[in-house]
Amino acid sequence: MEELILERIKERISKLKKKSTALYERVRSGAGVIESIDSFQKQEYQYELEKYKNTIKELEQKIISLELRLKNITDEKDDIQKKFDEIIKINKELHEKVNILEQEKRTLERDKQALKAETNILTQQLSVFSQTNWTKISLDLIVQFISELIRYFRDAQGMLKEAIDICVSQPDFKETSKEKIELIDSVFKNLLNAISDAKVKYSFRDLILEEIQIHSIIEDSISNVLEKYRPEKIIINKKFSNKNLIAKLDRELFTELFVNILSNSLESMGSGGVLNIETLLMDKIVVEITDTGSGIPSHLIDKVFNPFFTTKKGHSGLGLTRAYWIAVLHNCSIEISSQLNQGTTVKVVIPFK
Repeated sequence: MEELILERIKERISKLKKKSTALYERVRSGAGVIESIDSFQKQEYQYELEKYKNTIKELEQKIISLELRLKNITDEKDDIQKKFDEIIKINKELHEKVNILEQEKRTLERDKQALKAETNILTQQLSVFSQTNWTKISLDLIVQFISELIRYFRDAQGMLKEAIDICVSQPDFKETSKEKIELIDSVFKNLLNAISDAKVKYSFRDLILEEIQIHSIIEDSISNVLEKYRPEKIIINKKFSNKNLIAKLDRELFTELFVNILSNSLESMGSGGVLNIETLLMDKIVVEITDTGSGIPSHLIDKVFNPFFTTKKGHSGLGLTRAYWIAVLHNCSIEISSQLNQGTTVKVVIPFK
């Protein structure tokens, strides 16, 4: 705007200068003109010339003032432009920093989620570890108790044998009484053997966990059982999942668990039957072992894991008890369902890796 005004003033000055110059030339160089005009017209021309000169002078001062003002405005504009450029530069830098911070934020969010997931896994592992440790401590205490009980029974057995020997050595000791005492001694020995067996079954070393393919450990267990029982008329059907079922287990202990379950199934079928072994993957690994054996009465199902419980002659009743504790130590579970004279199904539920 200021520049436009300045240009218009300059144009006006230029026109006035031309007029004043023409007028001056007329006054100065026109002898014939001067002679032809009177004194009054001369003064009028002179007055008009002075007026033009004053106007030109005023306009020139305005030009100087406007040029100075224009210079100040230009300088101010340059300063503003410089500051504006700095602001743009700062804004660009801030934008870049914002982008970097956004990237860092996204990275931190990912790290946070990863740490959260890792924390959840560690919490679960700690929970399992604590549960396993507590179970191991409980079993160790049971073993200590059984050891003391065995020591007590052995002392009692020694005293009982000494008393029996004294009684039997008496000349008037009756034969029927002697047989009863020998029966008592035999029962006492069997009791001591059962307690000693319980000490073995309740003893567990520290777990050696490794990633194991479930199907391989089942195959090993089947081989172990077949070497012992060699069933000729028992058909074994295997229906394994096509998934790669991996779990963290102690191979030796879990093989023992499956061997105990498979042994019970084969013994319940006697000379013939069908044994079905199936693996499934749901939220956990399920190993289902079904036989067509004699089955278990419904009122005894809840007792199958109790120590010394057995319906078979010559068995300690500790095989399934040990299998149960092996499962517990691995944070697994065993479920049993059965129908008398139709068969039994055992499900081993194992956390998936």
